[in-house]
Amino acid sequence: GNAYSNLENYTQAIADYDKAIQLDPNYAYAYNSRGTIYGSLQNYNQAIADFYKAIQLDPNYAYAYFNRGTAYGESQNYTQAIVDFDKVIQLDPNNSSAYYSRGLTYGYLQNYNQAITDFNKTIQLDPNNSLAYNNRGITYFNLQNYTQAIADFDKVIQLNPNDGAAYQVRGFAYQMLGNNARAQADFAKAKSLGVK
Repeated sequence: GNAYSNLENYTQAIADYDKAIQLDPNYAYAYNSRGTIYGSLQNYNQAIADFYKAIQLDPNYAYAYFNRGTAYGESQNYTQAIVDFDKVIQLDPNNSSAYYSRGLTYGYLQNYNQAITDFNKTIQLDPNNSLAYNNRGITYFNLQNYTQAIADFDKVIQLNPNDGAAYQVRGFAYQMLGNNARAQADFAKAKSLGVK
């Protein structure tokens, strides 16, 4: 099932996970793995059901909580997603992905200060996580803290010089600060990297 999953042959992967569950109905890993496939297929209700079963079988299965939180997030059930990411962090306090995903979720809820707190923790645990800098920069932009947004996009660009979107948003931040020359330079660079 894992091999088929890696090959993106999801139908066969599900069939094998079904068989694993048939052979061992208490195999939490198989439910979690099948749920991941359903998530990839955007069948979030089925994914959540499988993650729920995996958690029922193994209440300390941090990865199943993380996956269920992600599925809830994709379903725009952000409150429940946060509950699951909270549980991951309780079980694994150094799980940078859980802080990052919870930060994104707080951002969707426009709880920007909490989002920044989570992105700060993500960066503390994973200093080269360009996505955390990027999303913290967007959050600072939403809070109209353009100077801090620029600092974060500087870091994104340092980590990934070909990130055209980072140049574009940094350009908007410079524009908001009235620095049109820097803004135009960033817009030109973003366009050269394929950003429209």
